[in-house]
Amino acid sequence: MPEKRLIFYSAPSLSSFVKKDIEILQSEFQVKVFLFNPSRKFLTPFFFLKQFVFILLHIRATIYISQFGGYHSLLPGIVARMLRKK
Repeated sequence: MPEKRLIFYSAPSLSSFVKKDIEILQSEFQVKVFLFNPSRKFLTPFFFLKQFVFILLHIRATIYISQFGGYHSLLPGIVARMLRKK
């Protein structure tokens, strides 16, 4: 059986509809989830760094999905654009 394609999924929290999205996607794809959820605002730059490292570790992802259009979707959007991914 061929290996499932990898999806990078970024969300600000693990709400019920995010869980449902992940569950649906996992039936066809291998999903790597990054929750951009700093407990305090001063930790946001550290979460950007953590997200960047997470993206580099999963650079072979074929699709990048960001739930909502907030600042947590900045790095995945830039990386997907540079790599010409969906």
